[in-house]
Amino acid sequence: MKLQALKIDCSQNYPSTKRTKVFWAVKVIFDFQNEKFDRYLMKKVFEVQAKMMASGVNPKAANNSKLNREEKTILANSYAGILSEYCWRIYLNQCSNKNIVKETELLDICDQIDLETIQKGLRIEVRSSFARNGIEFAVCHPEYRFDILGPYNNKYKANENEKDFYLRVIYHLNDPTQILDKINSELEVYLLGGATREMMEDKNLYVIKDLIPDGALDREKTKYRVIPYEHAMDTFEVLKCIEEADNGTDK
Repeated sequence: MKLQALKIDCSQNYPSTKRTKVFWAVKVIFDFQNEKFDRYLMKKVFEVQAKMMASGVNPKAANNSKLNREEKTILANSYAGILSEYCWRIYLNQCSNKNIVKETELLDICDQIDLETIQKGLRIEVRSSFARNGIEFAVCHPEYRFDILGPYNNKYKANENEKDFYLRVIYHLNDPTQILDKINSELEVYLLGGATREMMEDKNLYVIKDLIPDGALDREKTKYRVIPYEHAMDTFEVLKCIEEADNGTDK
């Protein structure tokens, strides 16, 4: 497992971009074929947790041998969620002076994976999506850029409990089910910034979108509050903001 800083200057390839400030991302590279520790993580951690999540949505989805399209997508999204949470946790803890976040208990199988700061218990939501046109496109495109996904409402959950931070992961894959092939070879996971609760409450920053996110285990259409990437914190800024918030300084 390797972590690499990735500089995204939207103005270079997207002259009409709304993101005028340089965006720093982090690329996490797994080599499940050649790296012993990565293989261990996959077999003993990621695979076990992903199948448990998938079976909670559809019991057949944990059986890798004969899956239909829907079952493969459920399993793929489960892997994406587990890997996303792990990568953000490792990045935040390794790049801080001390461990600052931990996993939270999975109480609702359809909820996204959460982290929590160790000192103050600030809740962190991690959401993942798949970008067939690439990472730079997801951040920079003037019309079809991605967003930081925030609180949502649907017919099952009228008001989701708001979190203190919302973090983003993007996979450069044409289709979610491709991750099921990548987990046996090499996989790149992109940590792509985030937003705070205060940003999600600022009417000058957020917009409302009807979405079925790529990484969602529940396929119900949902109204999300989102922060477009021109207003989002980059990955380095997220680390600094979480450190300061957990230490009691300004968030």
